[in-house]
Formats: sequence, C-alpha cells, structure tokens
Amino acid sequence: MNTENDNQQPMNFLQMLRKAEEDKKSGDITPEYAQWLMETEGHLRAFMTNAKNFAVYRLVRDDNSPYGVEVVFVSPSMKDILGVEDPTQVHLWFEKAHPDDFERIIRANMEAFQTLKLDETIRYYHAPTEQWRWIQVLGTGSQDAEGEAMYANGIIIDVTEQKKAEQAHKESEEKYRDLVESINDVLFALDREGLCTYMSPVVKSVLGVDPDDLIGKYLHEFMPEHQKTAYLENMAKLDAGHNLSSEYEIIGPDGQSHWIRTSSRPTEVDGKVTGIRGTFRDITDYVRAQQDKKRLEEQLEHSQKLEAIGTLAGGIAHNLNNVLYPIVGYTEMAIEDIPEDSPAHESLQEVLYAADRARELVYQILTYSRRSEEKLEALDLNPIMKEVIKLISAAVPSTIKVEQSLAPNIPAILADSAQIHHVVMNLCTNAYHSMRDTGGILDITLGFMDIKQGQDAPVPNMPPGGYVKISVSDQGQGIDEEIRDRIFEPYFTTKGVGEGTGMGLALVHAIVTKMNGFINVTSVPGRGSTFDLYFPSTDKAPVISIPEFHGPAPRGGERILLVEDDQQILRMTQQMLERQGYRVDPYDSGIDALEAFYKNPKDYDLVITDMTMPLMTGDQLAVEIMQKSPDTPVILCTGFSEHISQEQAEALGVAAFLMKPMARNRVAGIVRRVLDKAQKKKDQVL
Repeated sequence: MNTENDNQQPMNFLQMLRKAEEDKKSGDITPEYAQWLMETEGHLRAFMTNAKNFAVYRLVRDDNSPYGVEVVFVSPSMKDILGVEDPTQVHLWFEKAHPDDFERIIRANMEAFQTLKLDETIRYYHAPTEQWRWIQVLGTGSQDAEGEAMYANGIIIDVTEQKKAEQAHKESEEKYRDLVESINDVLFALDREGLCTYMSPVVKSVLGVDPDDLIGKYLHEFMPEHQKTAYLENMAKLDAGHNLSSEYEIIGPDGQSHWIRTSSRPTEVDGKVTGIRGTFRDITDYVRAQQDKKRLEEQLEHSQKLEAIGTLAGGIAHNLNNVLYPIVGYTEMAIEDIPEDSPAHESLQEVLYAADRARELVYQILTYSRRSEEKLEALDLNPIMKEVIKLISAAVPSTIKVEQSLAPNIPAILADSAQIHHVVMNLCTNAYHSMRDTGGILDITLGFMDIKQGQDAPVPNMPPGGYVKISVSDQGQGIDEEIRDRIFEPYFTTKGVGEGTGMGLALVHAIVTKMNGFINVTSVPGRGSTFDLYFPSTDKAPVISIPEFHGPAPRGGERILLVEDDQQILRMTQQMLERQGYRVDPYDSGIDALEAFYKNPKDYDLVITDMTMPLMTGDQLAVEIMQKSPDTPVILCTGFSEHISQEQAEALGVAAFLMKPMARNRVAGIVRRVLDKAQKKKDQVL
C-alpha cells in the first residue's frame, strides 16, 4: 500500500484513512489495498469495542454548537465511562462535569485547538452508580488541509480508583502527621554520621527549638560537655546494630536545661546500618523530682543522724553536769580558802575556767539536742545585736573592720535572748577567724522582710509571712562546695586542734530551727561567706530585760533540808551552804527526807531537792512537802531532765528551778532570795 501523498510526503494514520475513503469512491482500490483496509478496520473495531476504563474520541470545531464542538467519533466504551445512553451527544459530556470543574474543562477544551494539547483531570457525575467519579482527559489538536485548527483527538481514562488510592494515601499521611504532631514524644532520624535528617514538629514545644534548625546538625552540639562523651559512645553502639535507651541533658536556645529519654534503633539496608531512628520525650520534671527526692532523702538521713547524736548528747550532758557541779563547787571553796598570792590560787582559777568552758560545751550539747531549758519571749533584737557588735569589735584586730546596719523599729521575735546572743556571737566569731590572716570587712545587718503568698522565698519550704533577718558576712576564705553540706554537722570543724569543738554551727542550726527559723548560706571560696538567718516575727510587744544583781554571796542561818542521791554532790552542796551560815540536814533518798520532814515540818525553812532520784523523784517530793506545809518553799535542781521544764516546775508551785552546775554565788543568791520572799509572805499573814 502507498503511504505517501501526492507530494511524496509520509501520511499519518488519519490521512491514510481519508485517502482510503477517497480511493474507495473513485474505485482506485487494489486487492492488496482492500485487504489492508479490511484488516486495519478490524483492528480498529476490536480496539474500540473492547476498550475498558478508557475511550477514544474525535471532536470537530463547530462555532454553532453551545460548547463549540461536535462529536466526529467516540468509542463505545464512552457510554460506560460517562454513564450516558448516547455518548455522541457532546452536551452530555460537559453537563455531567462537577460544578467546580465545569468552566475549567470547557476552557481547556477550547484552548486545545490553539495549544494542540489537553491534559485535565475532572470529576463528573456517574448516574448509573450515583457517584462522583474521576476522568483524565488527554488530547491533542489537529489541523485541516488548510492548516486551520479544526479537530481535537484524545483519550478519556477513568482514574477513579487511582484518585481514591491517592486520597486514601493523603488521608493516611495526614493522619500520621497529625498523630506525630499530637503526641508528646519527638520522632527523629539521623544519618550514619549522626546528622539530623528529620525532627518532628513537637520538638518546638519540648525543647523550644524549631525542627528546621536541627536538620543537618549533630545532637551533641546541644549537650553540655560532660554529656558528649557518653552520647558519642552510645552512637557507636547504635552503629554496631544495638538498640539503645539513654538519658541526656539538652541546652535549649534560652540556655535552660532539658532532660530527655531516648529510645533509638539503627536502620539497615541489605544488612548494613544506614542511619538511626528513634523517639525521645521530655523527662525534665521527672529528673528534677528525682533530684528533689534524693535531696530530701539526704536531708532526712542527715536529720535522723543529728537526732540520734542529739539523743546521745542529751544523756552525756546530764552526766557531765553532775560531774561538773562538784568540780565547780569544790574549786570555788578551795579558792576561798587559800591566799590570793598562793601559786595554787592561779591554778585553781584555771580549773574553774576550764570547768566553765566544759559547762558551756554541755549547754551547747543540750541546746543542739533540743533538751536545754529556754524561755521564749518577745525580743527586740536591736539591743542584743548592739551588745554582740560591741563585744566582737573589741575582740577583732585592726585589720578587720566591723560594719553594721541595724534597722530600727522592726517587729519582735519569739526567742530566748541568751540563745540568740550565742548564735550571733558564734557567727561573728567564725567570720573573724576566717579573716584573721588576711583582714577584711565583717558586715552585720538586721532588717525585716515580708514574704507574700506566691512570692519566691530565699529558703525552700519557707512559708509566707514577716521575718526578721540577721546577716553576717565576711571577706574570708569562704567554704568549699564539697564541705558546705557538712558545716552544720556536730563535731565537724575546719579549725586547727584546740581552736574549736565542732559544735558551733551545729548549735546555731539547732537554735534557729527550734525557733522556727531558717538559714541560708552563700559562699565563694577565696571571697567570703554570708549567713542569713530568718526568724518569724510576732505582734507581741518586746520584753524589757532586767539584769540580775551580782554581788558577794549572801549569808543566812536558816535550816535547810537538802536531798540529793549523788553523795559527792550532796556533800559539796552541804559544805557550800554551811559556809554561808545555813544549817543543813542532808539526805540521799527522797523517801527518807520526806519521813524526816513529816516528823518536824516546822523545823525546816527551805527544802532543796534534786529532780532525778530513784523511788521518789524531786517533783514528787516537792508535791508532798507543799501539801504537808504550803508555807515551806522548795527549790528543784536538775542536771537534765526530759520529764520537767521551767514552766512545769513553776506550775507545780516550786519557788525556784535550777540547772546544774551552778556557781556558789548563784546558789547562795537564789537561796537567800527564796527565803526572804517566804519570810515576807509569812509576815504579811501575821
């Protein structure tokens, strides 16, 4: 068959069909040509008839048609694709289109005559199934013999299933994305070198960093130095094919630390590691809670240890008081018996001084163990602070300058004046010792602060309210961080041998805590330390203290019933009282003393009894004495007792409550005062 036109140019398939039609009309058809036409027609008919999910069409331009075209040819499959009875009715093609696609497909179809190409995907209504389906229209424009754009040839493909698959994939992708973005865990991917290739958006809320800022970077760039080595070691394990869970500290853009827990696994292709995938979550709150828990456990353990030491200390202090009492008493009497120019006089003074230091140590132990007797009253701290400043200023060398800032008219606190004096003096002494080699400024301040609800307190667990603040600062050697947590332990000291007992700061801590106060310590090694004390303020008016009169030991001649189960203390106290002119009947048993008193109650002007005795305690004896003879005063003494306090003793009605060891002058003064008061009461009755 000749496939060239009259101009000897190759003909396309449509041109060949057109020529065949012309030859048929003219009768210029050879048998061979007829056979080719028959076979070609059969192939085309089979192609058109058996087409599934696609249809072939040819449109001709028609300016008189509502849609500008008319159907020249359409394959039978168009009926099924569009769901219309007569697919040659071109208006049905366009009227079935979705309203959103209607104008676009008409415009694209007309433009195809100019551009000679068409590629559009539209929705249309498929009446038989009552569904909106998708078709893709692929076409080209063609020209007539005169070169005018006249025909549009194309194929229509049903792509509904493809569109459904795409939509399902899109929905699945969106669902996955929503899931990834909604969970608190961050999803990440790294390449084999450790560079970040993906980071889920939630990292923004977790670490405060945009995910795009992490792409192409190493995660250890955001870790503190001490974390990097462990991270790189774990990366090596992952590269070796191991799954791994780890915890790291990440520094955010704002400089804040965040703790994360990662769960990572290597990704492999053909058995070779190509990267790492995993998740991590923010565990900052958990880590901080664990740190707080550990700190509280350490504080509890420390508190329990201090309590155990305190219990032991209380028992030791009781025995020490009983040992010290006769040492003090006999030494005072020995000093009185020898001339002042005797060498022994100075030695005995040293014994008395050592005993006084031991007595102070016992006081510290009892205070630390919270077993000493104190009297809490409303105090104005200004006079106490001024007294301490006066004493410390006289004691420090000229290389140390004492500066003060005492706020006037601040509220009072409920405290024991002696203990507050001791606390401030101890802190000032420590500050002086830390600067004695270098000199510097010792700064002492007194002020008031009011902590509001919700306001950050300077010390953890410090409730809102008014606080009187005492600060003692120095420019000394400071406190090393490794020992800072131990400075309040009893017997812990950094001073040399003979320079301290190790009880100073432990006692400070015990006193402040007992008064519901708080301590905050800040220190920089080589630059100094500051101790801030906070005491809850009170609305009560401060008590004005009246100092006791100190003079020669008063004398007397009254008869005293003395009761003490310790023979050494009994003999010493008897001698002490008899030296002052008193007549003393000593008893080492409360029961024996009570029996003697019952026989002649009028013979005794005063009863002095120890508290802790077998069979009958001092308070029991006092009650029996006062019931038998209400006018006979009783003085109750103790080295230490968990069972009675100053307030309880006064509630019993005793005339005085004394703590051992006691100086001879103090004993003589109190005895005289009690006897005079009792006599005055008798005189008033008469």
